[in-house]
This record gives sequence, C-alpha cells and structure tokens, in this order.
Amino acid sequence: MKYLHNIEVTCQPISASARTGENFIQKLFWITYCVASIINHFLHPAHSWSLSFHFYLFKAHRFLDFPILLETKQTISNSPYRKAMGEVVAEDDLYTKDGTVDFRNNPAKKNETGTWKACPFILGNECCERLAYYGMSTNLVLYFKNRLNQHSATASKNVSNWSGTCYITPLIGAFLADAYLGRYWTIALFSIIYVIGMTLLTLSASVPGLKPSCSGEDVCHPKEVQTAVCFVALYLIALGTGGIKPCVSSYGADQFDDSDEVEKKHKSSFFNWFYFSINIGALVASSVLVWIQDNVGWGWGFGIPAVTMAIAVVSFFSGTRLYRNQKPGGSPLTRICQVLVASFRKFKVNVPEEKSLLYETTDAESAITGSRKLDHTKDLVSSTRQQCTQNPTIRKAI
Repeated sequence: MKYLHNIEVTCQPISASARTGENFIQKLFWITYCVASIINHFLHPAHSWSLSFHFYLFKAHRFLDFPILLETKQTISNSPYRKAMGEVVAEDDLYTKDGTVDFRNNPAKKNETGTWKACPFILGNECCERLAYYGMSTNLVLYFKNRLNQHSATASKNVSNWSGTCYITPLIGAFLADAYLGRYWTIALFSIIYVIGMTLLTLSASVPGLKPSCSGEDVCHPKEVQTAVCFVALYLIALGTGGIKPCVSSYGADQFDDSDEVEKKHKSSFFNWFYFSINIGALVASSVLVWIQDNVGWGWGFGIPAVTMAIAVVSFFSGTRLYRNQKPGGSPLTRICQVLVASFRKFKVNVPEEKSLLYETTDAESAITGSRKLDHTKDLVSSTRQQCTQNPTIRKAI
C-alpha cells in the first residue's frame, strides 16, 4: 500500500486495458519534463542542464510516486482524484461479483458484457422461437386431419402426446444446462436441433415424395414413410424447444449482477420485456401464420416458422461476445439424492437446537458458483438430519 499526497493507492498487476492510459501518462510526463527544463534553463541560465534534469526528474518522480513505469495498475480510493486520472478504476468495479464469465471463460467485465447490451439478442431469439413454435403448433390438428388423413380423435391424441413431450423435455435441457453444458451451449445445441426439426417438417409438407399425395383438396393418402418423417420432425422440435425453454429466461437473468443495485433493478424490467416478446411472437403466429396455412398452403405455413427459427439462432449467436455465462454447478439430482439418503439413514437422530453443532463442509467443496446458500430452518427437520454428525463424543454433547 502506498500513499500519494494523503491519497491511498493500492498497487495491483496491470491489465491490457490499463496499458494505454499508462503510456499516455508516461508521454505526458516526459513532455512536461522537457518543457519545464527548457523554461528553467532560460529563466536560470546559470544552472546547468544536468542540474535542471535532476531537479525536475526528482520533482516529477515525487509527484508520480506510483509504479506506472514498473507496469502496475493503481486503485485510487479518492473519488476526485480518480476522475482526474481518467481510466484508473478499482478492479472490484470492473468485474461482476456473481461468478459469471465471458465467452473466453475469463471473469466478465461490467462495462463490456451483460445488461441491456446483451438482452436484445436474447429477446429477439425468444420472440422468433415462440413465433415458430406457435405458428407450427396452433393448426397442427387440422394438418393431421387434412394431410395425414387422421380422424379427429387420433389427431387430437397425437397432438396431445406431442405437446406433453414438449413440456417433459425441459427436464433434460435444465439438467444438462445446470450440470454439464451451461445455459449458453444448451441453448445453442438445442436451437440447432430445433432448426433441423423445423426444416424437416417444412420439407415433409412441400417436397414431392415427402408430402402426402392428395386427390382434390380434402382427400390425401399419406404413406407410412411420409407420416414417419413428419413425426420425426415434430419430436425433434419437441426436443429442441424443451432444451431451450428452461434456459432462456434464466440466461437473460444471468446478464444482470444481483450484487449491483442498479443492475438488480434492471433485471425486473428484463422479465417484463421477455414476456412481452413471447406474446408478440404468439400473436403473429396465431393470426398471420394460421391464415397463411389455411389460404396459401402448408409449405409456406411451415416454411415461414422454419426461417423465423433460423433467424432466432442467428440472433442468439450474434450476441456471443456480450453474454455473461454462469459456469455449470454440477448435477443437482446427485446432491438431492445424497441429502435424501443421508436423511433416511439418520431418521432416528435428534436434531440439535444449536446450528453450530451441525456438520458443515468447507466453502470450497460446498459452494456453487452463482448459487446462494439457504439458511437453516426448523420447517425441514427431516432434511436437516443429514447434517447431524455420527461422532459419538459430539452426539453426547447434543
């Protein structure tokens, strides 16, 4: 720790972003020195150049008594002086405090990543994805009846089974995102699967040989292969939308640091815009696309959602450099099973009133980046038993 004219200065390793400011200060220092030496020489011609050099170099180094020339960065706690120095900012103010990283897996910088800079890409992705989903699914029963020649009961059953799958597959996406892939790569992977499914569905409704042959407008005779291709496409879509659904809203929330009060307030506004984008996509799909399917054709009716989903993927990848990413925290199912097994094995153990008597692992082992610890509660005594120690000496004390 050094002090400069009663100003506290903390020296830290320099970063590449601070090097430009340091070079400027070095140049300013030498220019000032040269000008001062010339003025001093003309005002005091009796003084030698050597004396002027040592005098101003000594004064300048006293004023610049911080190791810029030794390639270090300063954290200056005095606010007015910080403004005078320009780009010298405390490192704590440069990075997020919630454990997020950028696309290079480095700590995320506040001024370069996240917040509203990244949100338009996420909102655009969600709006286009919902437009594609509702544009394809709203009229699906009618497509089964008119093009796959299914009865109303069969068509309704198939659509219900498919819709149920769409709401089960989010368990897969959520598990992979939390345990292994992270939200960014989960959204990216399942979005590509989504686009493949939408493209295949469009081909099955428009390409000769894949689309059912129809005599007139109402009577179609689909082959088993054509029906199979249609259902493969639909269940690829179910897998894709399931992988995206649990991740997008959480990924948007990751762009705001809860430890920053300003960003914390903006997070609430993000969710307002998030659900607004969902409803905009659903509105366009339920009106415009349904009309196109009924009056123009199923090829266009499925093709437009496919193109829209491709736009959603492009929108998402366009913001890669701006995103803040939470690292995967391991399998939550494994931790839940560990708690349940330990609680079952200790169901006869009395839970102590004093929390300090409960067993705790070190923070390095138990802490999950981006997640908060919950305080102990008396409402979940059965799960608290898993923290009771098996040490006989401590158990006697309890």
